[in-house]
Amino acid sequence: MVRQALRDHQPAVIFSSALPASAHILGLWAHQATGLPWVTDFRDPWSENELQPYLPGYRSVNRRLEARVLAASSRILTVSPPLEEMFV
Repeated sequence: MVRQALRDHQPAVIFSSALPASAHILGLWAHQATGLPWVTDFRDPWSENELQPYLPGYRSVNRRLEARVLAASSRILTVSPPLEEMFV
């Protein structure tokens, strides 16, 4: 479905907004598949979200995924300076 949307609409940029973090994982895939610039929008903390319960070991998995997303993003948007500091 995403491949078809990319072919049909031929976007100039990939944009993903999260949470949920799966939106950024899909954005990462689309960015890697197309080579298009990718803008990520973080409305909430991801791996450091204290309100999000993680099973043992899953927080570290999410930290690694978050690091991959942040490293691959062409631009990163956030809703507040504290959140910006968290992702820099």
